Amino acid sequence: MELFRSQEFTVPRVVLARAAAEAYLRQFWWFILPGPLFGLVMMLFAREPYEQAFASLLFMWPISIPFRAYVLTGGLARKLRKPTTMVATDEALVFSNEDSKFLVRYEVLRQAAVRNGMLVLRSRRFDAIIVPLKAFEDEEDQKFFLDILSVHGIRTKGKGFLEI
Repeated sequence: MELFRSQEFTVPRVVLARAAAEAYLRQFWWFILPGPLFGLVMMLFAREPYEQAFASLLFMWPISIPFRAYVLTGGLARKLRKPTTMVATDEALVFSNEDSKFLVRYEVLRQAAVRNGMLVLRSRRFDAIIVPLKAFEDEEDQKFFLDILSVHGIRTKGKGFLEI
């Protein structure tokens, strides 16, 4: 049974990669931060060239996150490149356009958050699915959709560390 239908939307690959990188950083900041800090300390105190090279790699590693996000979101970007409609049913969210149709079961999703004009749906596999807010007619539609998600056990409220 159809509970909600969005307006058509598209998501550029760069925007999708940016949102995925941001979601990754917000979730794993505690794992990412020690590497560059240790690399900085090591660069200051290491004397051997190989130690300084290793320290530089540790310090520069977070810079690769946006590129990795761009590469990893390629499949989803191809699916969301054409005008897509999202339909919320009893069992899953169905994304469909003229070329593809895929569904995301509610059990797979863990959190929904609004960031930078986008609704970011984060899954348990640490993937991010992006739906622009322009896909909703107004704020009431956004709230109704978030209520559907919360009924299915997806966290839609509450802020974690570093979440604005």
